[in-house]
Amino acid sequence: MSGVKIKVISRNPDDYLLPRNYDPSLHPLEAPREYVRAINAVKLERVFAKPFIGNLDGHRDGVSSMAKHPGRLAVLASGAFDGEIRIWDLATRKCTRSFVAHEGWVRALCYTPNGKAFTSVGDDKTIKTWKAEVTSEEDEDPINTLLSMSVVSGITHHRSKPIFATCGEQCQLWESTRNEPVKIFKWGVDSLHHPVNIHMDHTSAVIDVDYSPTGREFVSGSYDKSMRLFESLKGHSRDVYHTKRMQRLTCVKWSLDNKYLKPRERTALNYTEALKEKFASHPQVKRIARHRHVPKHIHNASKELRTIREKNKRKEANRRKHSKPGDVPYVPERQKHVVKEDE
Repeated sequence: MSGVKIKVISRNPDDYLLPRNYDPSLHPLEAPREYVRAINAVKLERVFAKPFIGNLDGHRDGVSSMAKHPGRLAVLASGAFDGEIRIWDLATRKCTRSFVAHEGWVRALCYTPNGKAFTSVGDDKTIKTWKAEVTSEEDEDPINTLLSMSVVSGITHHRSKPIFATCGEQCQLWESTRNEPVKIFKWGVDSLHHPVNIHMDHTSAVIDVDYSPTGREFVSGSYDKSMRLFESLKGHSRDVYHTKRMQRLTCVKWSLDNKYLKPRERTALNYTEALKEKFASHPQVKRIARHRHVPKHIHNASKELRTIREKNKRKEANRRKHSKPGDVPYVPERQKHVVKEDE
């Protein structure tokens, strides 16, 4: 058998690639070129800032509460105002299980730390524990049912122990093996619904908040029909989400997964972020980066709140101007909001 000749093309980059010269005199248009890239980066960020993926259709009434599975990213439980609970597969956006759990409003849902069960509370003053996965019709019945002396509006589970707490007219601490609360905390005539916060970026009451898995950001849902994303150490929202058909929000949840990018995508993202940071003080880049489109009713409500604050500032300034020194103490703006909430 005769030998076969194979021709191979071999290219050494050192033979034809020249090292780059970073002398600024040889690149006179580098700064304008980067400025254009920064403008395009902030514009594209605004163009693609539409995170709405889809809706989970199936509830006959409004959704009142949601719960995330602690170990499975694609599993979500939701409760409605008519007492129905649905289990969703987020990957396929389909309902895998539905049943009527309470007579009336499902106030709150909470998974156990191992994810094998979840607990629901409703307007019927019952606290029910259900199996997360069912294999027969008998499994549709609750594992345990507890009766509360008052309406429970919220529930949270201990991270490792079989203990959970509920809130309403009073805060109750429960053990899964006992039919009565092991501890009751009372504070007066007011009721505790959820540990939510009031922020000046929203034009109405904030109903629910949820932190990201990293703890660096959190999302808030409000009666002004919008969601806002906040960085934990900053006082104003970095983004606002809304749709035309969005109504008053009753609950919000941040998914347990985080963004995943390939190395090339990560490099491109870091480059655009560096460009935006470099030209952040330029008026055009700053204007595009700060712009947030909001619905007309939020814009009008923000304008009205701004007018009220300016009027109160002028009134206080006039009182201080025409009063004796020290008669009108100076109260910081944030402290005024705290005083009004306490009242």
